[in-house]
Amino acid sequence: MQTKVKRRPFGNTGLYVSEVGLGAMNLRMLDTVDQAFEMVNYALDQGINLIDTARAYKGVNGEGVTVESEDIVGRTIAARTDIDEPIVIVTKGHGYTPEAFDEDLDTSLRTLGVKKTDKGLFIGSTEVKIVYFYHGIMRERWESMKKSGAIEHGIQRRDAGDFTYLGFSAHYGDGDVIKEAIDT
Repeated sequence: MQTKVKRRPFGNTGLYVSEVGLGAMNLRMLDTVDQAFEMVNYALDQGINLIDTARAYKGVNGEGVTVESEDIVGRTIAARTDIDEPIVIVTKGHGYTPEAFDEDLDTSLRTLGVKKTDKGLFIGSTEVKIVYFYHGIMRERWESMKKSGAIEHGIQRRDAGDFTYLGFSAHYGDGDVIKEAIDT
């Protein structure tokens, strides 16, 4: 890789990530699919090793083609053979029950092209660390997660090595829910 962006610790994980990450939500808004691939390649060329995406980040681009952020990110990484460090991918789903969690997670891993091996998770020849979020928690979703066992189920899938880290995102003003989720 060309230029290295400065690194900083990624919480207490032992990983170091680029201070600048690529938010891949709006790859769908570019005029062409080629532009989307160019954007991800450019970020990787600069040494960015933190990419944020989600299953919901898809839409029709200027060519009238449906673009899925996870697909673009995964295919770009799979085509590269020059990446010499793990790429940290944050992706998100709306699995607030164990069944929905499995469906969303498995779809994301398949779309990204993640392969689980005895040496870890890979996209092509590149090691990846998958950070999987329950997306957009709020009171109703949080209560469903607690009641259905989705939190414990997510931890079991993480411990089985299906992804690396578990977390959540929030968009709503439910501060008490966010505090409770953090404490959990």
